[in-house]
Amino acid sequence: MTTYIAEIIFFASIAYIAYLIIIKLPVTDITALEGNEKKGRRIEYDLLHALDKQALSLVGKTLRRVRLFILKIDNAVVHRLESVKRKAHDHEEGSQNILREISEKAESQKAEQDKKK
Repeated sequence: MTTYIAEIIFFASIAYIAYLIIIKLPVTDITALEGNEKKGRRIEYDLLHALDKQALSLVGKTLRRVRLFILKIDNAVVHRLESVKRKAHDHEEGSQNILREISEKAESQKAEQDKKK
């Protein structure tokens, strides 16, 4: 619980520091820049904007695929651990039954020996 509280405090302080940095950054208005630019610059801006959109789309798709891949791996590991747990539990019950049978046989043999005496 203390680590959870420490993590909350840590991330809250990081968020506060990021907020302080963001409010100190200068703000530029894109519409103010568009009026002063030449036509060639406008074409470069449009091209960069289109490339930026495509790059963001590609990164988003890649991250979604990576997330799905990680979830598939997680599911496979969970199923594997469950099967190993089931096998161990079955083996444990089987070994307990074997031990019980051995102890019962030993007790019955001891009882037979006592009767013979």
